[in-house]
Amino acid sequence: MSLDKKKFLVFLQKIMLFNSFSYALFLPLVFLLYWLPVCKNRRRDYQNVVLLLASYAFYSAWDWRFALLIAFTSLSSYWTALRIDAGEGTARKRWAALNIAVNLGILAYFKYAGFFVDSFVALLRLLGWSGTPVALQIILPVGISFYTFQALGYTVDVYRRRITPSRSALRFFAFVSFFPQLVAGPIERAERLLPQFDGERRFNHAQATGGVCLILWGLALKLLLADRVAVYVDAAWKGVDGISGAPALLAVLFFAFQLYADFYAYSEIARGSAKLFGMELMVNFRRPYLSTSFKEFWKRWHISLSSWFADYVYIPLGGNRKGPARRVLNVFIVFLLSGLWHGASWTFVAWGFLCALFMVTLDAPMGRIRGLNPLKIAVVFGLWALSLILFRAPDFGSAVKMFSALGFGGSSALTAFGLGASELIFAGVLTVLLALQEGLWERRGERIAAAFLRLPPVVRVLLGIAAVLLLVLLGHYGIGNDSRFIYFQF
Repeated sequence: MSLDKKKFLVFLQKIMLFNSFSYALFLPLVFLLYWLPVCKNRRRDYQNVVLLLASYAFYSAWDWRFALLIAFTSLSSYWTALRIDAGEGTARKRWAALNIAVNLGILAYFKYAGFFVDSFVALLRLLGWSGTPVALQIILPVGISFYTFQALGYTVDVYRRRITPSRSALRFFAFVSFFPQLVAGPIERAERLLPQFDGERRFNHAQATGGVCLILWGLALKLLLADRVAVYVDAAWKGVDGISGAPALLAVLFFAFQLYADFYAYSEIARGSAKLFGMELMVNFRRPYLSTSFKEFWKRWHISLSSWFADYVYIPLGGNRKGPARRVLNVFIVFLLSGLWHGASWTFVAWGFLCALFMVTLDAPMGRIRGLNPLKIAVVFGLWALSLILFRAPDFGSAVKMFSALGFGGSSALTAFGLGASELIFAGVLTVLLALQEGLWERRGERIAAAFLRLPPVVRVLLGIAAVLLLVLLGHYGIGNDSRFIYFQF
C-alpha cells in the first residue's frame, strides 16, 4: 500500500470525527447537495436519498462492513414492524420478540461476547481449570449501542401502538442511519424524528444560523476545554502508580469536566449539523452539574439514554408502582444495565451500581432539607466525580489506586502531568467559565440567542469568523492530545 493511499484512508476515517478537517469538508458538501434546486416534484425523496447516501458513506468511512450491519438492523426492524402492525394477539408479540432478540443478539455478540467469555474463563480458573481459552477477535462497530437502541425503541413503540410503522423503506433507513447522531446520539425516538423525514423541508436561514452557532459552541467545548484537560487526565492515569494528593484529586475533577464537555460538545455539534438540513434533534444535556439531587441529575444528563431506560426498562418493570422495595430493585436493574451499556467491563457495572446506590440512599434525606441548594449541588457533583473513577479506570486495581491517592498534599507536582502552569490556569478558568455559563444560560439563554439572531448578517458573519480564529489559536492540539470523542467507544 502506498503512502498516499494510507493518508487517504486516514482522511476517510476521520470523517466520523466532528472536530476533523475531513468532517469540515464533508458537511458543507452534503449541505450543498441537499439544498440543490432539483427534483422539485419529489424534493422530499431527493433530500432523503442525499441523507441516506451521505450517512452510509459516513459510516463506511471507518469500515465498509459496518454499513452492512446497520443495513441489516434497519431492514429487520422495518420489516418486522410492518408484520407487528398487521398482526393480532400472539402474532404481534412473536414478531416483536423476534426483532428484539435479533437486535439484542447482534449487540451482545459484537459488544459483549468477549467480555462474557473472559468472565466465564476467569470463573473456571477460580475453580481450578488451567486450560488455554480461544481468544475472540471481534471488531466493535462504532455506534452500535446507539443505533440499536434507536431501532429497538421504534419496534417497541409500534408494538405499543404509540406510532404507526413507516411505509417508506427510504425514510426509515435514513432515520436509523442519520449521520449527525449515528455514532454517539442522541438516541432519537421514532415519534419525534421519523416524521421529519416524511415532511417537506425548506431552507430556513435562522435555523441554519442556529445550527452553525451550535457547531461552533460544540467545537469550543471540545477543543478549548475537553481536549486540554484530557492531556492531564490521561497522563495522571498512566502514572496512577505514583500519583498522590492534589494531582490525583485534580485528575478526578478534570475528568468530570472532560467527560461532560466532550459529550456535550458532540451532542451540540450533532444538533447543529442536523439543523443545517432542516432537522431538529433533542437536547441531550440540560445543565446537569446544577442538579440538587441524583434523580434530577439523570433527568439532565444524557437525557436520550436516561429517558430510553426509563420508558423501555424501568416502567415495564413496574417503576415505582409496586412499592418501595420493588422500586429500589428496579432502579438497581436499570443502572446495572446502563453501566453495562457503557462498556463491556465489570468496572462499568460497578459504576452503575454506585450511581443507583447514591440515588436510593441520598435523594430522600437531601429532599427533606429545604434550601441549601449550593451544598446539594456540591454533594451531587462531588459524588458523581468520585464515581467516574470507576468509569475511567481500565480495571479495579487502577481504580483502587486512584481512590487511595486522593488528597490535598503535593500541589507542587501538579505540573508533572502534561500541562504547564499557564495551561493549568487556563484550563481552570475555562471550567469556572463553563460553570458560570451554565447558570447564566439557565436564566437568560433564550434572550441571548434571540439577540444574536437580531444582529445584522454582516456582524454575525464577523463574529463567526472571530470565533473560528479563537478556536484555531486557543484550541489544544499536538502531542499528548487524543481528539476522539469519549462516547465513540460505546
